[in-house]
Amino acid sequence: MRIAIYEDNEQELAHIGSLLTRYQQEHKVALTFTSFNCGSLLLDSLSNHTFDLLFLDILMPGMTGISVAKEIRSRNKNVKIIFLTSSSEFAVESYRVNATNYLLKPITKEDLFPILDNLYLNDLKQEPVLYLKSEGNIFAIPFSEIVYLEVMNRRVRFYLINGTIREVFGYLADYETKLLANQAFAKTHRSYIVNFQHVREISSEGISTDINRHIPVSRNCYTQTKVAFTKYLFSESEEE
Repeated sequence: MRIAIYEDNEQELAHIGSLLTRYQQEHKVALTFTSFNCGSLLLDSLSNHTFDLLFLDILMPGMTGISVAKEIRSRNKNVKIIFLTSSSEFAVESYRVNATNYLLKPITKEDLFPILDNLYLNDLKQEPVLYLKSEGNIFAIPFSEIVYLEVMNRRVRFYLINGTIREVFGYLADYETKLLANQAFAKTHRSYIVNFQHVREISSEGISTDINRHIPVSRNCYTQTKVAFTKYLFSESEEE
């Protein structure tokens, strides 16, 4: 789950960040969050990055959370929005932009965690999941949490958006059919499969990802990878 937070109060931002980190640790889920104190910067970021959930402080200087939400809704009808406020007087207006919920400050674990539970479970139901077996255990990884795969010495490593690495015994071919059937994934090298959802840039020198790892793209795969990435970006913009 990828989260953006629009908040200018550093103390409140640190509090929200600590709650999200605690949720991630207690529930063992992949979760990342990015903070913004400027509405235009958040809107610009949405042009290049995908977020599953937005926390918007209603009473922000410059662009209010409501103004930012209205602009976002003109581009994306589906992203989840939760307003942060110190007063319930904005509740009605928040629903006019199809907000998922609004939270009164100071935000508590008891208010926040049930909302995240519902959102995370709904996301799992809606998106494909890859099942991996390692040391007798079977675990599920949603496609959206995979940044890329790497195979080395009959070991396949799954690099996830939360920075963790899952390693299983096998070959890249064991997962190619299922992953490459999804247009978000592409094989960029005989040893790598990447998820375009977490790609920042593709060049002849390689691919930069959202977890600050650089992965190679072979000369034979470079052109088709660029074409596939362009198609993916256009398909995402059409869905919005």
